[in-house]
Amino acid sequence: VYKRQGDLAQMAAALDRYQFDLVFLDYHLGVETGLEALALVKAHGRQKDAIPIMVTSVGEHDIIVEAMRSGCADYLIKDELSAESIRKSVTMAIERNLLLAVITSEHSTRASLAETVDRFSRASAPDMRAIMAAMMRRVRSLRGDAATNPNVARNLQGLEDDCANLFGYLDEVNGLVAVARDAVDGKGVPRPPRLE
Repeated sequence: VYKRQGDLAQMAAALDRYQFDLVFLDYHLGVETGLEALALVKAHGRQKDAIPIMVTSVGEHDIIVEAMRSGCADYLIKDELSAESIRKSVTMAIERNLLLAVITSEHSTRASLAETVDRFSRASAPDMRAIMAAMMRRVRSLRGDAATNPNVARNLQGLEDDCANLFGYLDEVNGLVAVARDAVDGKGVPRPPRLE
């Protein structure tokens, strides 16, 4: 536990010196604000796992909203400070960070999967399509011979059906690539619930 009142320069020195699990930021710091302090914590490489909690006055709803948008895990109202409110805030902040870590991990897994499917699609699909198109042309050219032999006709129909199934499979792979790209771009990634 490190408690220090001061300016941003002193805070920056403390951030350089210690690694924090929780950082309580008072919005009123004199010349600077808690939002500036929050930006300092969020930008500090050594404090990437620190959980920031803003402490504000009762009527500062716009500051609370801005703090949450800027990466604060939770907030406390000075007039309502108690052991229970601090415990609840810390618990909610930790739960929120865990949820965000799970979402980030899921996003990373989706990005990796999307990249793999995309590589497969770009590397294999064009060659497979060319091979199947050539097979289809050969099958169609043999249709005339198949008129005299029912076994040949049945086998040719089976080949055509297999080629059509492979074309469908390649279309599904292309669809998966599009879905994976949307998920990686954030269109399909679930958003964490708002904590208020």
